[in-house]
Amino acid sequence: MQQSVWRGSSRLLRSAHRCRLPRVHPAQYRSVHRLIQNAGDDNIRIAEMIGWYRERGHMVASLDPLGRVERGVWQHETPGLAEPPSPDMVESLLLWLIERYPWDSSAAVRGNWLCGMLGLRADLADKSMPMPMLHAKVEGKPMWKIHELFEHLTNSYAGTLSCQFTHLNMEQQNWIMDKMENRFVMSGTYRRGILYDLLHTHLFETFLGANFPSSKRFGIEGCESFIPGMETVIRRSSELGVSDIFIGMAHRGRLAVLHTIMGKAMGAICCEMKERHSPFHVGDVKYHLGLQSVFAYNRTNRKRVDLANFPVDRLHEIQSINLHLCPNPSHLEAVNPVVLGITHAKQNLARDERRKCIMPLLIHGDASFSGLGIVHETLQLSLLQGYSVGGTVHLVINNQIGYTTTPGQARSSVHATDLAKTAQGPIFRANANDPEAVCEACMLAAEFRAEFGRDVVVDIVGYRRHGHNELDDPTSTQPITYDLASHTPSVFDVYHKRCVEDHVVTPERLESWKQNFLHKFQREHELALTGEYEQTPMDFVADTFKNTGVVEERRTAQESTGLPIESLQFIANNACDLSNVEFHLHPLVKQLMRKRLSMVENASSRVDWGMAEMLAFGSLTLHEDVGPLAMNPDISVSPLHYNHFRVRLSGQDSERGTFNQRHAAIYDRETAQRYVPLANIVPGGQDEFEVWNSPLNEGGVLGFEYGASLGYENNALVLWEAQFGDFANNAQTIIDQFIASGEERWNQNSRLVLLLPHGYDGQGPDHSSGRLERFLQLMNDDPDYLPGRDPNSRKLIEQTVEALGSDEYISKERVIELLYQCVEDPAERIETMWLEMCINPGEDRIPRSTWERFMTSFLRRHAERTANMIVLNCSTPAQYFHALRRQANLPYHKPMVIMAPKFLLHHKPCTSALSDFTPGTFFNRVITDLKDADNTRHLSHHPTTGERYLVDNEYVRRVILCSGQIYYKLSQQRRKHKIRDIALVRLEQIAPFPHDRIIEAISLFPNAEVVWCQEEPKNMGAWFYVQPRLMTALKEHYLSRGMDVVRPRYIGRPVSAATATASFGIHRDEEQALLMDATTVDA
Repeated sequence: MQQSVWRGSSRLLRSAHRCRLPRVHPAQYRSVHRLIQNAGDDNIRIAEMIGWYRERGHMVASLDPLGRVERGVWQHETPGLAEPPSPDMVESLLLWLIERYPWDSSAAVRGNWLCGMLGLRADLADKSMPMPMLHAKVEGKPMWKIHELFEHLTNSYAGTLSCQFTHLNMEQQNWIMDKMENRFVMSGTYRRGILYDLLHTHLFETFLGANFPSSKRFGIEGCESFIPGMETVIRRSSELGVSDIFIGMAHRGRLAVLHTIMGKAMGAICCEMKERHSPFHVGDVKYHLGLQSVFAYNRTNRKRVDLANFPVDRLHEIQSINLHLCPNPSHLEAVNPVVLGITHAKQNLARDERRKCIMPLLIHGDASFSGLGIVHETLQLSLLQGYSVGGTVHLVINNQIGYTTTPGQARSSVHATDLAKTAQGPIFRANANDPEAVCEACMLAAEFRAEFGRDVVVDIVGYRRHGHNELDDPTSTQPITYDLASHTPSVFDVYHKRCVEDHVVTPERLESWKQNFLHKFQREHELALTGEYEQTPMDFVADTFKNTGVVEERRTAQESTGLPIESLQFIANNACDLSNVEFHLHPLVKQLMRKRLSMVENASSRVDWGMAEMLAFGSLTLHEDVGPLAMNPDISVSPLHYNHFRVRLSGQDSERGTFNQRHAAIYDRETAQRYVPLANIVPGGQDEFEVWNSPLNEGGVLGFEYGASLGYENNALVLWEAQFGDFANNAQTIIDQFIASGEERWNQNSRLVLLLPHGYDGQGPDHSSGRLERFLQLMNDDPDYLPGRDPNSRKLIEQTVEALGSDEYISKERVIELLYQCVEDPAERIETMWLEMCINPGEDRIPRSTWERFMTSFLRRHAERTANMIVLNCSTPAQYFHALRRQANLPYHKPMVIMAPKFLLHHKPCTSALSDFTPGTFFNRVITDLKDADNTRHLSHHPTTGERYLVDNEYVRRVILCSGQIYYKLSQQRRKHKIRDIALVRLEQIAPFPHDRIIEAISLFPNAEVVWCQEEPKNMGAWFYVQPRLMTALKEHYLSRGMDVVRPRYIGRPVSAATATASFGIHRDEEQALLMDATTVDA
């Protein structure tokens, strides 16, 4: 035995080069020799071999469709450019055994060869033996010969389908072994379905390539079996009880998915290929767009059906599932956490507690899966309670190349999908040239997810027939690969011959399918040329009217969001009084809860930031039939009080709060039991409140929360909190590609709230700034025009007039026709619009100029409706309270970015009277000294004499515009030096810029100069955004009155590359200098 093993190991060394593996030191093979020698008896040696296949079979599987390596993982076509990973001793031995095994010889020869190589007794070569370790269940075969075992294991684990699974627990491993060793036998019907999908995909790609040779489509050629594989996931998941699948994928193969699986009309795709689908607005390229559809098929023959044309009395024969393909940017993998967030929210809304019925499906590329950090961030969410979706199915379109980069240059891991082991799920790998292996892997993935609720990966190893796109020539960088690709028949060509030979389909039937597809494609192409799929002017204007709110019932952003004191006290008492809860509170938490209870004693009680947030969150969750209002209906409240929402907050340390201000989740000192007071105000009488400490990443978690905000639609307020505002730049892709531009690109409406701790407290360059300037730079308002007068608004108004079809007059009939596309009953709305334009309701037409004035006025008054985000820098707890309640109740959805405080959280002057939370109060975009929203107005008069500290408005010499915590420092400086002729105006909502409120505030002080003061460097903060818009507002106000306009002056830190100094002493000196400059007015 020893001699045979050593001979085998020596031969393995000599064949290493031919097997494209690096030479390995002989000591490694001595280890193999010792491994077998020490195994004890033949049964243990056989068991070891079974274990080798299960653990290392995926390393020697036949996965490369181009045959650049017969087995194992292809790394690079240039020898020596990248050192492939060294195989371990088991992989080397398995590879040698498989390569040298006499597959075509007789059973006796095969048995003897194996016994010789493995050191087994010679009499075992032809002996049938029980195999208790084997999971194979072959009917009528309880005993196995050694060569049968070897061949079965090779086919099960090292063929065109393999699985990496030994990192799982034993229950899951046993499940995998049962499946891998008892392979699915596909029926003729199933195989015909695969062939039909391959033909559909093949002809689709060929048709687009022939008709649009100069257009990018990022085709799926070389990995066409992905389409029947994806369809297998969908069908099997539907059979296992999944009702909805939310899909995220990049551009590769997206058009094929949209057409062959999602059912998007070929004509619509042709129209997009010609860029003729809309002359008005195109938010994104064709291979980034999303779609929703119903995937339905007959349970018996598995054929796809069109539900719209299917007989109602036969619907019981149909299996259907809803598909939602989410739009995505070119930033690969960025959509992954978004899809998970949407899925998580939809599961919660559907009360799918086991998270079985709604499923995410993510489709990746090999280079992006192994290379991008967002993949790891997303995988780490999979088993976390606050982020779980019950398992994600991952399909990897593995082209074995990233643009022009080969695997050996792109990653250090052996497989592109090794990273997926962190999610504690299996990784199936299939050769894309074997569509049956791909479909079986996809079926197993769907079944594993349904069984265990874990992530599962299917790595479809194929190639890319063309370059990165169809206009790119890859032969200059991968000449060998693309020479092979050009001579390799397509998977359809290979499989259809196999199916014809096996009598699965006749050539005549195949030709019939082909002609049917081509006829449909040509007919759709001709329809596209006639303009059938182009957006009409009326359709565009109708969509725009819906988005701008012209056709909706009037709702303003200034509606009262205050609550009766009784309601505020009810929330506080139920959330802070824990005397009835069996809980051992930490002394500091107990003290905090007592303090919060004192904040709601009466109207003059002072409320701090943490308590204001608690009141906002609690009030949003309460149902209308609980609390004081249910018992006393005579209390007058705003209709908004009766709206209720789920509230979700997550972020690093969000339970307690980075600055020890929140304590939304508290822990028993003795048992560490978790208790969330806001989730238990009135159990059963409120929507869910949830707060989660997130993993230490920003991109994945923020993407998840953005997705959750989309998934909840109108039913929740979702907030993400950064540990420090500076750290949000780790999620810049999500901010740029989704939050700031998602509505413009894909009409995705989100009310996500970002809480970014911001403020200059001398903590250095990485703990000072929430990068306010970056969000302001992303705003879509024009700095040189007032709302309603900017070029975009003018263009919209002109397009409206053109759509309504008249140069001089617009008929009432055409307006009604437009409204019918926007609202159910346009009659009432048309009368209201006529009255707003001061037109007699009996008039059947209006002048064009009147319509233009109406549209301009509306767009100006509702500028926030057309903005892409809202950016706030609140300075009072009451303002924060109203901002949250306003955000939840707005009739439209916009992301809201809040520069959250740090220092102010525990700053005594930063409190609000409880009366500032009561009915009639609301969020103020601008706060002026002594106005109702001024939280320091109670300090505005001398406590003894009653004299005002500030002079009358006409004697004020300077108005300081500011935002955020700098107000308190300016106010303290003003009081310290007894300055009476400087007024402070706080800009609470920076964007969209409140032109009207700012002018209203400045006009109160007719003889004052205007300055802007900020604590950020001049090239950061809000100055660059505020300055041109402030000038636009001032020009409009003063020039129309024949008055001169003086450009506002900047006061603050000078320009800087870093956000802040790391020296507290320098910080203090800079702060004193800017405060002195701000409060010193020349005589």
